[in-house]
Amino acid sequence: MKISELLKLYPNEELTKQKGDPELRYNVYSPILKDLVGKKVIYRERYTCIIRIQNVEINHEYFEAKAVFLNLVTEKHRLVPLSEWIFGAAWWILHISGNHLVPYSSWALWIDDDIVKEVEKLILEKRFDEAWGLLD
Repeated sequence: MKISELLKLYPNEELTKQKGDPELRYNVYSPILKDLVGKKVIYRERYTCIIRIQNVEINHEYFEAKAVFLNLVTEKHRLVPLSEWIFGAAWWILHISGNHLVPYSSWALWIDDDIVKEVEKLILEKRFDEAWGLLD
């Protein structure tokens, strides 16, 4: 499910407030996150990159996922992440900001296939500024 579709289903800020109902967020986000296994997404922390999601672990308190690095989104960052790492968040702080998922702080995750495919196309064409512009 796309971020824009989630915002239509939950228009009253249930998913956009920085702190929210953990049970609701567990019920909404856990099927989406499970569906990301094996897929490419965009991840931002100290760098912005395309990753492949592996090994999503979910319980009623939080989720964790394994990220496998594929490609940097910008040529400006010379800091290259590890080839693999674990990230996650508690449900009560995982929320939507713009067109991506983010916990209270630390990382951000763009999961919509159309954004990921367009960003990947642009970086392969070395059009980094345009790729960066798609990530609000």
